[in-house]
Amino acid sequence: MKQTCILILGMHRSGTSALSGTLNLLDVYLGTELMKPMEQNAKGFYENTHLYKVNEKLLKQMNSRWDDAFYAESKLNTIDDITELEAVLKQEFQYSQLFAIKDPRLAYLFPLYTKALTNMGVDVKAIIPFRNPLEVADSLKTRNQFSQEKGLLLWAYHFLLSEKLSRTLPRVFTHFDELVQSPQTVIKQIDQKLKLNLNSKYNAKKDQIADFLTPGLKHHNIALDNLSEKVPKPIRDIVSLVPNLNETELDAKFDELRQQLFDNQSLFYNGDILKSMQELEQVKQGLQAKDQELEQTKQGLQAKDQELEQTKQGLQAKDQELEQTKQGLQAKVKELEQTKQGLQAKDRELEQTKQGLQAKDQALKQAKQGLQAKDKELEQMKHELVAMHLSTSWKMTRPLRKVKRFFINLANK
Repeated sequence: MKQTCILILGMHRSGTSALSGTLNLLDVYLGTELMKPMEQNAKGFYENTHLYKVNEKLLKQMNSRWDDAFYAESKLNTIDDITELEAVLKQEFQYSQLFAIKDPRLAYLFPLYTKALTNMGVDVKAIIPFRNPLEVADSLKTRNQFSQEKGLLLWAYHFLLSEKLSRTLPRVFTHFDELVQSPQTVIKQIDQKLKLNLNSKYNAKKDQIADFLTPGLKHHNIALDNLSEKVPKPIRDIVSLVPNLNETELDAKFDELRQQLFDNQSLFYNGDILKSMQELEQVKQGLQAKDQELEQTKQGLQAKDQELEQTKQGLQAKDQELEQTKQGLQAKVKELEQTKQGLQAKDRELEQTKQGLQAKDQALKQAKQGLQAKDKELEQMKHELVAMHLSTSWKMTRPLRKVKRFFINLANK
């Protein structure tokens, strides 16, 4: 089964992101890396980052850009090598049965994409979202500071070129307002025209889609029937065809409108004006570079301020730590002083104990000497007693001693 690619063609701020996000929720693959959301598109751009870089290179080779107010199809003739585009397409989508590519630059690069995808054997189908051009111009004025005239002119270029270049392909026009208000109606419309079988997946994903397509997604709201006579006639003529975009053969009418637009465009091809505009563009680019440099400087300054604040906080923390250390050291000094005093008291007590011990040693020595003297005296008395027992007088007085003990015992009774 052949691969199918949906090319989403539409000017910036035309609802292409809302449509791409909805298709992504219905399992249409958009690639490995998508552009990150920003303030002006908080829910995401759904643009493939790798293809965006290739597209910027191709436009630069053509001496053009997405907001080129002097774009002409002839600029495509300067591109003869699309090998990088083919390589990125294969890298991103070679394993995807159904995938989509959304980039506002596609209106200017459409033939290069159809050629590359056809070379890869991929079926190509197109969706062209429509949004009130005044809403687009107002949104561009807010985001890019474009004049309303430039916003309307760019919208007309992108819309008319997308219509012309996609005629040979299966295609469908969708309306941003209808997508936000009734997404299933738009999905059915896409299925009817492109045979993608997306509606069968809608019921399973409708809650997620409803959360994604909130009313706040659309910031500028102007009714189509409120276009005043001040809006250029080619713009009003294009808007008048909107109700019949998907039902009626309008090629001839679109060719006529496109010719009128490009005929009027030739009024701007004055050498002096072009030179002035180029110089102005260079000044703008220089100013943007300075703005970026200033922003980077501001960010660097903020980073330095944060670093300084962190350093101050670190210094305060160190001061607190130092103060705590000082207090701890003072406590240790006091504790050491108390320990020294206690040690001195112990030394004095030990000295007194030593002196007492010496006195005890002397007393003990004296006691031992006295004991030795007593031992000698006792020993002498023992010798004298033995000598006395052995003497004749002791033996002769023995009867007298017995009589004496008798009377002593009798007295004791």
